[in-house]
Amino acid sequence: MMGKWVLVTEPVPHLRLETGHPFLLLFSTRHGLDFLRRYSVSGFCYLKQVHGSRIIKVNEEFCPSGDVEADGILIAEREVFAGIRVADCYPVFIGDPVRKKAVLLHAGWRGLKADIIGAGLDLLLKAGSDARDLIAAVGPGISAQVYEVGIDVGALFPGFVRRKNGKLFLDLREFIRVELLKRGIAEENLVFAPYCTYRDDGLFHSRRREGERTGYMWAIMGLI
Repeated sequence: MMGKWVLVTEPVPHLRLETGHPFLLLFSTRHGLDFLRRYSVSGFCYLKQVHGSRIIKVNEEFCPSGDVEADGILIAEREVFAGIRVADCYPVFIGDPVRKKAVLLHAGWRGLKADIIGAGLDLLLKAGSDARDLIAAVGPGISAQVYEVGIDVGALFPGFVRRKNGKLFLDLREFIRVELLKRGIAEENLVFAPYCTYRDDGLFHSRRREGERTGYMWAIMGLI
């Protein structure tokens, strides 16, 4: 079994993926990053995110600080931490607990249509992973109940859009689930955080709710 997301309240609210696998996966809330000291994380690599499908490998020698354009990170070394920021897009973690490597992806509608999930899986498989060994965890994002889109975006996701009161609502979460299953990850090795960044306003920022000046949350991963 994959495990589950747990809301931890100290020292500030954050989510932690509880699993027996050799990964640390955390997700911040609107209450900031003070919780990182609890896990002895003093810093982490991060990207200049551009809503694409490029993924880079980071390590102790190469750890960018927002100066490299990409939307996914691959790690394969212990004690190297990496993060992506989101404010309605989904953070998607895919790990290989056997070969001890993982990717963390920034998955909004643009990145998903650019096949960032496929790009992440291809990197792991080319590095020797077996899809049957992979686990996946998806953090909070905007839910289908409130993610209204235009006809142009909706047309890109046939089968994942519902119409209500003359409006279109896109289910990115279900699209991600189907993509992961289609590419060989077992259902029992997949877990979603049971939150919506838009509706759970006491915990999360949301660009759709708050506008351009919204804050962000961080998904942070590491091998331990």
